[in-house]
Amino acid sequence: MKAAYLGPDGSYSSLAVRAMAPEAEPIPYSDFERVFDAAESGACDCAVVPVENSIEGNVNAILDLLAKTSLKVVKEYDLAIDNRIFTLPDSGPITRIASHPQAYNQCRATLRKRYPAAVFVPTESTAAALDALDRHTAAVAGSANTRAGLEMSEPVSDRSDNLTRFFLLSAQTVPVEKSGKISMIFEAENRPGGLLRILSVLDRYRLNMTAIQSRPCKTEFGRYLFYVDAEGNPNEERTKKAIFEIERTAPFFRLLGYYEAADRVT
Repeated sequence: MKAAYLGPDGSYSSLAVRAMAPEAEPIPYSDFERVFDAAESGACDCAVVPVENSIEGNVNAILDLLAKTSLKVVKEYDLAIDNRIFTLPDSGPITRIASHPQAYNQCRATLRKRYPAAVFVPTESTAAALDALDRHTAAVAGSANTRAGLEMSEPVSDRSDNLTRFFLLSAQTVPVEKSGKISMIFEAENRPGGLLRILSVLDRYRLNMTAIQSRPCKTEFGRYLFYVDAEGNPNEERTKKAIFEIERTAPFFRLLGYYEAADRVT
């Protein structure tokens, strides 16, 4: 079994792979599109991707890919994020900070206080940021990236309870026998009450909505897709009826999957 993830080894995605699919061989890719392609084509059996951070919110690139993929969400996991600053022992004044944009923004207030004049240098992943180190460049990466010869700071996330939610995606669905989470994407009719008409279905069938996020359809200005998570049991009649009614009502609908809710990691 092979699991695609945003590499290289040491990235937060690689830690999530070990937690979510410990039996799988982790296969790193350089961007999220290639991660999805690997699982869709069968080059890998599944993909592990970050969906939401407790400080920075949703990973928009992933939301956009979820709208197009045939993969299903089969598991979620909340990973505790431990961002650190890495520097060379002989570093001089730090004028650049390399990191993935999500990690950098999770530490933005702390970094501005510590290095007020430093310029942000985006990298493809937190682990890859270490390759950009020089005497005047620091890197923000996870504490798992300890390397000989590098100095590592104390935790630097702006909040100590920094968590990232990951999805395990697969072409094969996994049966769910008890109440858990439902993820779906839909477009509401562009008229007064269009979105309310769909959300009222969840209320009518007593399905608790736990998250909602909008993203542009990217086909026409002013059209949006809505990403919704709700609690429900796929084996209960009220859940089946609610999903059927939403699918019938929405101009576009995609059920991303049923899965058990993650145990909160602290």
